[in-house]
Amino acid sequence: MEVPVLMYHQFEEKGGNNSEAMMTITAAHFELQLKMLKLLGYTTITFRDLEKIGLKNRFKKKYIILTADDGYENNYEYMFPLLVKHNMKAVIYLAPGLDHISFDAKNHGERKLPLMHESQVRELIKSGLVEIGSHTLTHANLPIVSNAERVNEIRGSKEFLERKYGIKVT
Repeated sequence: MEVPVLMYHQFEEKGGNNSEAMMTITAAHFELQLKMLKLLGYTTITFRDLEKIGLKNRFKKKYIILTADDGYENNYEYMFPLLVKHNMKAVIYLAPGLDHISFDAKNHGERKLPLMHESQVRELIKSGLVEIGSHTLTHANLPIVSNAERVNEIRGSKEFLERKYGIKVT
């Protein structure tokens, strides 16, 4: 009975990018999911919204949180227009120390897909439909790096995003 969270990674216009890690969804399939969520009575919220709603009130409506990991440019290209079209919200986690996710390329055979540019992130923030979250600075493999590196990856990402975009990262 908690607030469900759906996590996405990459979006594409049509299927068939041959993603080894199977981390993509087509725009049409994502839109179908958005329509189903509305049909089922869900209201999309962000973690900042949940903080305002309060834990005691989280069951008064059917809330759901949509998230996208890593901040691929295709999140802006395909996910964002559908959020606008359906007036739904999401949280996108950024790794601001990168221009692509080398972890996915090395470990999952993914293509080197570009991440969002600063102007795109600013547009997402301005829309009020997307909350920016902190991933890590460089998508480090946290279980194998030192404690100091983990702290730097997590704290550094949050501080960088807050400073650069003038936002509070929840």
